Amino acid sequence: LFSMEDKYSDNLLHSRHISRIDPSSGRVAPYVITLVIVKCLSCFGLFLAYDLLRGVPVVLLLFLSTLGSSLVLLPLQRPFSSGKRLTLNLWFKILRYSFLAAIVSLMWMTGLSLCGPLRTVLLFQHSDMAVLAAVGVFTQAAPLGPSRFRGAVLFFLGLTTLLFFDNDAATVIEHPEGKHSSEIAHLIYWALSWLGVPDHKGGIILLCCGFCLSIAQRSWGRKLAVSLGGGKRLNTLSTFASCIMLSPWAVFQFASEDVVVLWTDLLLPLVAVVLLTFVLDYYVESICSNRLDGTTLSRLSSVTSFTAALVLSLMWNHPAFPAKSVVLSTAEHALSPGVIVAYILFVLATRLLTRNLRSGSAKASLI
Repeated sequence: LFSMEDKYSDNLLHSRHISRIDPSSGRVAPYVITLVIVKCLSCFGLFLAYDLLRGVPVVLLLFLSTLGSSLVLLPLQRPFSSGKRLTLNLWFKILRYSFLAAIVSLMWMTGLSLCGPLRTVLLFQHSDMAVLAAVGVFTQAAPLGPSRFRGAVLFFLGLTTLLFFDNDAATVIEHPEGKHSSEIAHLIYWALSWLGVPDHKGGIILLCCGFCLSIAQRSWGRKLAVSLGGGKRLNTLSTFASCIMLSPWAVFQFASEDVVVLWTDLLLPLVAVVLLTFVLDYYVESICSNRLDGTTLSRLSSVTSFTAALVLSLMWNHPAFPAKSVVLSTAEHALSPGVIVAYILFVLATRLLTRNLRSGSAKASLI
């Protein structure tokens, strides 16, 4: 859900005292290896989250994830006792930012439940740098070059392939928007049924809209982080505030709906999701963003996530559910030729769009 190097550009780790490493230097290898491993673990956590969504409503799982993240981040960052004093005006800005972050997270997790983890990664793990470079080619907001133009064409071909040529062959025994789903799922499924759009294609559209909204959120967050004294403090406070905002809805959902998964079976997968996808991924990217070049970080993070998601989708057998757990019958969102072609197109587009691209150009394009 968080951005690449842009979210760490506000002296998050006292970067004024840290210099980036020359890519040709051998010292870059430990950071590259660590980033690759953590990105693979983050994708593993996302697949676990998809498993949990088969038995836990979207809002309730998102609340539990933000609650677990808050319990880890608050003691580490101590945002209330460190840094500049939080005025009423700053709290108002934090709450507005947190509300937008909660909306983006809801769109992300709802899209995950609709079209599965592989398609979610392919659509939500692009760097802002690559996406803004692709958009800038057609809006003439960025310098046009042969490699960038080819990358932009491949990027939009990948989106088109997922929308129109990705035929999800999974069969649904029981419609996913049954009694265990939230009001969001009922509304979305009703709208998709009325429009005649398949569930996974509706999820793709929702993820595209959510990612566009997340770019605006991160742009706003960079400015707000300067006022707060750092992006880590903003991330901790916004996670905590989003958790509070989601709590009434989550409590109502918990009281009115049945959770299919046993709570004892839910604990370990939920801890893994929180630590791998929400916490560890954020901190490792924070360190690597101050040591690696922005283009290297963007390219390596996206391509690693795409590849890890593809490999996991080939071997995943839902380990989050023991045999004694009762699981809803939902679509498996299996691999299709369309999604494999989209994977190839996105990998090639990422490599071309981040080639010889200065890290500041994406920020300038957005402004």
